[in-house]
Amino acid sequence: MHRLNELVEKLSPAQLKEVEDFAEFLLSRKSSTSGGARSRFLDVDKIAGMFANLDPGKSSVDLVHETMERWAAKYDK
Repeated sequence: MHRLNELVEKLSPAQLKEVEDFAEFLLSRKSSTSGGARSRFLDVDKIAGMFANLDPGKSSVDLVHETMERWAAKYDK
């Protein structure tokens, strides 16, 4: 902290205001990510049941083809 105080003493009032604004930004960013390690992982409860209506026998290729057909039908009208 001593080094920071030395640097601040050398700044102009305008530069000091910029440092203050940046420090406030850093603090606000930290509080918005205060979820810690937990926020880095997928919340399974939020997506539970999301794929309930998918046919387990269809491959990803089948699903892509169906999606493309729906898009084409939508724009062919």
